[in-house]
Amino acid sequence: MTTAMDTLRVLAALGLPWLLGALAVHRLVAPALPGRRALVLGYGFLLGVLALTLCMRALDHLGLPLRVPVVLAPLLLLTLALGVLQWWRPRAFGAALGGVGPGTLPRWQRLLMALLVAAVALRLAGFWLEVSWRPLFPWDAYMHWATKAKVWAEAQALLPFVSYDDWLAADGAGVYTDNHPDYPITTPLLQTWMALLLGRFDDALVNLPWVALLGAAVLLLFAQARRAGAGPLAAVVFCYLLASMPMVNLQTALAGYADVFLGVFYLAAVAAFYHWSQTRDWRDGLLALACAAACPLIKNEGLFWLLSFGPALAVRSLPWRWSLALLASAVALGVAALLLAPADTSLAGHTLARLDVHLRAEALQPLLESWFVHANWHLLFWLLAALLAASLGLAGVMRRAWPPSLAAVGAALGTAVALFLVLFLFTGYAGGAMRHTADNRIMLQLAPALLFFCLLLWLWVYQLSAKTVAGETPAPDGGIGARALLDPSQSPG
Repeated sequence: MTTAMDTLRVLAALGLPWLLGALAVHRLVAPALPGRRALVLGYGFLLGVLALTLCMRALDHLGLPLRVPVVLAPLLLLTLALGVLQWWRPRAFGAALGGVGPGTLPRWQRLLMALLVAAVALRLAGFWLEVSWRPLFPWDAYMHWATKAKVWAEAQALLPFVSYDDWLAADGAGVYTDNHPDYPITTPLLQTWMALLLGRFDDALVNLPWVALLGAAVLLLFAQARRAGAGPLAAVVFCYLLASMPMVNLQTALAGYADVFLGVFYLAAVAAFYHWSQTRDWRDGLLALACAAACPLIKNEGLFWLLSFGPALAVRSLPWRWSLALLASAVALGVAALLLAPADTSLAGHTLARLDVHLRAEALQPLLESWFVHANWHLLFWLLAALLAASLGLAGVMRRAWPPSLAAVGAALGTAVALFLVLFLFTGYAGGAMRHTADNRIMLQLAPALLFFCLLLWLWVYQLSAKTVAGETPAPDGGIGARALLDPSQSPG
């Protein structure tokens, strides 16, 4: 049973890093952006959590105990410094809907928006109650994430976790073990923080950050959709699609897994990268870099999603012939490295001998069933396929290439999906696709970013088709043109 004091401690544990991150993002991003408040709150949670866990690592590295006053001190000092800066040089937080008040929208749009927002809020409230009442659920969250958090919270130090063999050799003296002692420790550190503030390890309440994460994901998706040119209703619709996605809901309700955290960080990185590729604003670039660099700190697979920005940068910065040549060279070098490297070479926590690289075509059908038949993603992959076909068809008919920023995001996500297919079609992890024990968890790391890509494709298709029907030339790069079509406040005249 959650007491009033537990509730206050949970809110403090979530609120302090969120406030720190929000103040930092508020000082960083441009003062006049559509959906700026949502942007500050959404990215603020991610960067606040990242700062908190990095601070805990640094304190432990310095030999300091992970006691509440010790961890609180630097967080409070940073928050106070940013608060003083805001008081000394105030900056407005911006309009909630990016300068578009609800009164400027048609009545039916306001009503539909209210219903969708209420549905998302009700879902978040339900998750808050469910996670508060449900003990830590067995499987991965129970076996190799929260194990570390419970030990560290009790010891108030990051005691080492080692392999079973090393644990046996040490006779358990001063070391601990679980199924994956080498996994990144960001999410266990967050659970440790919750336990420290609670004063005990409560295996339900330590998972409440997963509910806050879904709220932050909705906020940052709304903000970045508005910046991309979507009207308020369209942005809310895509936020609802994210908040109701079955696999996202599953890892929110059965909190403790790291896949959904990685998926939201990758979404944040892709969205910020898209806007950086349009404006070359260093602030968007810094947000993209921070969120992308955090991916390997959450799960080993995050290294591959970080690398997916390499082709994106090439597509955005180089002529397409050079980009293709560079991509072909990278693929050739990668294949050569896999063939020539020693069997004990480790790649993102897995040795080549364990990966056992060769084609396993029998895993393709289960993957396609997971995407297009099972109810894991609603209609995400049908929507993606339809929008890709429509955009490429229009591009061919109208002889218009994708805008460079859209092509760059497509290159990043295309690379990520290609690496996903390599993992499940060419390595020993094909069994995880055929039994559906791993493919959905890994795809969850990409699905939120793929939903944002669907939004970008829809904006471009809508803009191009509408402008073509009107006999006008589409605006470059899907910016103001799409906004004028989809946002009544931006329409000329």
